[in-house]
Amino acid sequence: MRTLLIDADIIAFRASASTQEAYDWGDGETSTVADFEEAKRHARDTIDALMDTLDADRAVICLSDDFNNFRKRVCPTYKGNRTSERPVHLYDIKEWLAENYETERRGWLEADDIMGIMATEPHPGEERIIVSADKDMQTIPCLLYRPHLDRPKVETITPEFADRYHLYQTLVGDSTDGYPGCPGAGDVIATRLLDEGLKWSPVHREITRGPNKGVIRTTWELVPSESPWASVVSAYAKAGLKEKDALKQARLARILRHDEWNGRPILWSPPAPN
Repeated sequence: MRTLLIDADIIAFRASASTQEAYDWGDGETSTVADFEEAKRHARDTIDALMDTLDADRAVICLSDDFNNFRKRVCPTYKGNRTSERPVHLYDIKEWLAENYETERRGWLEADDIMGIMATEPHPGEERIIVSADKDMQTIPCLLYRPHLDRPKVETITPEFADRYHLYQTLVGDSTDGYPGCPGAGDVIATRLLDEGLKWSPVHREITRGPNKGVIRTTWELVPSESPWASVVSAYAKAGLKEKDALKQARLARILRHDEWNGRPILWSPPAPN
C-alpha cells in the first residue's frame, strides 16, 4: 500500500491563483475574474498526476487550520509578513477538496504538521510519502517527493538529516514564515557549526596599553562543541541573545512528529545532555 500525504494548501493556492485574472480599468478601479470550475479541474488534475506518477494506492489531502495556529502562541508575529491578497477561490477550493477526497485537517495545526505526524506514526505494511514543495518537510524523517524540482524523485530523509536540518532552520530562520533565526548566522556559519561540530566561545582580554588600557574586550572563537544544540545556543549568545531566544526559534521551525502530538501540540525541547 503506497499512500501520498499531499500538501493541499499549496495545491489549493496554485489552482486558485492560476485560474483568475486581474483587470485594471484605470482611475484606481480594478476587478478580478476567477473561474471556480477551472480551479477545481486544476486541483483534480494535479492530484491525479501525482497518483499516476508515484503509482499510489491512496491519497490523503492535508489541509491547515486556516483560523488557529499554535505557533502564533509561541510568537504572535509568526507568518505576520504574509499580507498579499489571497486568491478569490482559495477557501472554496479547500472546502471542495475536503468534500471530495480523504482529508486530514486538525485544529491549531498546519498541513506541514499533519504530514509530519502521519509520516512518522507507525504504519506497518504501508509506505507513506510526503508530497510537498515546502523545504521545511526536510525536517521530518520520511519519504519525501518534491514535485517542483527539475527532476523530482522520492527522497529518503534520515532521522540524522532531519534533526540537523531542523537546527539549521533554527539558525538561518525562514523569511517566508516570518521567523528570523539567529542574527548573523547565515548558511556558511550554520553549516560549519553543525557539520564540523563547532561552537562559538567568548575570549575576554584586557587591553594593556593605549587610551583603552584596562578595558576588557571580548572576541569569539570557534571551538569543539559538546552537542549540536550547544552549537546553536552559542550562535545566539554571540548575537547577544539567550538560550530562550534560540528555543523560541527552534519551536517555530519544528514540524511536529507523531510523538509531539497527543490531541494538542507538544512543544519541542532540546535533548537532555548525556
